[in-house]
Amino acid sequence: MQPIVDFVNSFDAPENLTRILDFLKDDLTDRMHASLKALVEENLETLERNKKKFKKLEGRTKTK
Repeated sequence: MQPIVDFVNSFDAPENLTRILDFLKDDLTDRMHASLKALVEENLETLERNKKKFKKLEGRTKTK
């Protein structure tokens, strides 16, 4: 919260604007990276589960 307060209090200083924008960009990038990583991992787990189910089903159809 302090960076935002500092930013508001020193609006006329371009270096402070750059600093707060960099902070926000880094924070957003970190959050997006974590979200995308979780989504990919979840999709990979689902894919693996479905592959196993398909192999079992394939095995049942070949024995008949």
